Amino acid sequence: MSTTGSASNQLNFPTTLNFDSYGNLFVVDQNNARIQKFVQLNITNEHSYNQPMFCSNASWDPNAITFSYNVSIPSTGMFIDTNNTIYIADGINGRIQIWLTGSTNPTKILS
Repeated sequence: MSTTGSASNQLNFPTTLNFDSYGNLFVVDQNNARIQKFVQLNITNEHSYNQPMFCSNASWDPNAITFSYNVSIPSTGMFIDTNNTIYIADGINGRIQIWLTGSTNPTKILS
């Protein structure tokens, strides 16, 4: 099996990663122009607010959920706040794309 590609368990030039307050891992998959979400399998009830504290046997589902295909590529950074709002910096177009909790398309774009 190839480790590079566009299947749900593959990435093609991942550039940025971050965690939400539930410990789920978000990865900007640059060459596939998408954000992949890897769900943490052994979830605790503790919210970590972007500095996850994982147990020694922490694991994530190897098949990601495509969070969004509407990602400006190349993105230069990603931040997830305590409300799980996702911010993607788009340095080429001089803007920030914002996804509110639960949305799969940017709900706001700041220039």
